[in-house]
Amino acid sequence: MALAEAVAWVPQSTVANVINKAWLNIYKAAPEIQVLLQVHDSLAGQFPTNTKLQSISKLKQLAQVTIPYDDPLVIPVGVKTSEVSWGECA
Repeated sequence: MALAEAVAWVPQSTVANVINKAWLNIYKAAPEIQVLLQVHDSLAGQFPTNTKLQSISKLKQLAQVTIPYDDPLVIPVGVKTSEVSWGECA
């Protein structure tokens, strides 16, 4: 059990650090985009609907966090939106 926990430590903490860095980037550079919630490996938030294309582009740019491994890694970013509800995001 301890070995499994130790092996999972680096990947788990890396994902948390990437999410936190992305959130901080958004907070600093895009005040019109509000991050409201972190759920595991994702962020949920809102932005004005009339800025959808610009906001999605900005979100993808700000969430590109390079993980400084020997072979640097950038986890792909996806954005799902809905003007109805979070449950309708597609």
